[in-house]
Amino acid sequence: MRWIYALFLVSIIFLAGCSSKTAEPKQLDELEQEDVKDAQGEPTAEVDDAVEETDDAVENAQEIIDDLPVVEDKISDVFCRPGDTYKYSSSDGDVDAIVLGLENYKGKEFCKANSVTVIPTQMGDIDSDTIYYYNEDASEMWVLTTTSSEFMPQPQTNEVHIVDGKVVQ
Repeated sequence: MRWIYALFLVSIIFLAGCSSKTAEPKQLDELEQEDVKDAQGEPTAEVDDAVEETDDAVENAQEIIDDLPVVEDKISDVFCRPGDTYKYSSSDGDVDAIVLGLENYKGKEFCKANSVTVIPTQMGDIDSDTIYYYNEDASEMWVLTTTSSEFMPQPQTNEVHIVDGKVVQ
């Protein structure tokens, strides 16, 4: 990605340098006839200035390139944007979860999404907080569900690991 920016900047500098002096047809003939070297065969001051300007432009372009942020091609830009909705369907029903972003879980980088559900019952509401950790193609997923309510002595968390659509123990 840095090289694309570098090529772009150098192209702009080149085009700016090429188009900075335009000449009418008569002037072009006169410019072609001008000798760019002095009597001793050394470049004239105009040539030295042009070379110096070009060197400065290249140096400035390199400084700009060096200051550009390093962009790592991460799959997160494609499938794991915080705030997006992750939709999960199973035989038990459908769930929409809010994507929180990339996170390291169990030594691997996964996209993390969260879903909170309140289930009303005759004894009181049951709160279900589910965290989904999944990779880009959903071939591996961890599902952590914490269930709690007023009538439960303590919250219960269940963890399920799914690989290629099968629950792994």
